[in-house]
Amino acid sequence: MGDATTDPRSIATARSLSSVGHHVVVVTGGSGANRFGDDIEVRSVPSRVPVGASKLRAVVRRLQPSPLRLFLFERALLQAAIAADAQLFYPTSPAAVPIAAKAATIVEGAVVRPPSWIDAGSRDIVLLAPGDPQWSRSPAGDDIGFFTPNDDRRPS
Repeated sequence: MGDATTDPRSIATARSLSSVGHHVVVVTGGSGANRFGDDIEVRSVPSRVPVGASKLRAVVRRLQPSPLRLFLFERALLQAAIAADAQLFYPTSPAAVPIAAKAATIVEGAVVRPPSWIDAGSRDIVLLAPGDPQWSRSPAGDDIGFFTPNDDRRPS
């Protein structure tokens, strides 16, 4: 969620999850090019509405107050994220965490975020993982370690 089409970390995460068999849906604002590949679905949400080239629509877009524009954009991102019916939501910026948290609450998923970003509330993977084995498994699968083969070594 967010501007994933230009974020190298998001592109790598999406490709990695897709390569191990997950269905990946990227929800992004604007109309960025799909840099993810054919097997990853990209849903672009227009950042300004109404969409179109007519003069009346251009005037409506120009006259919209910024808070209304932001509200409509966030609502469209939320609807697209809910429609993806995902189990895990990976926001690409701290500003996208509240939207991911709302979507995760509705579809009973979880939000994966860096620890330095704002808390995602009750659907934060950090809070869900210790109490529920479903959320503490590796996204790569049960037979695959969390990091690299060296990280799976036993203490000597």
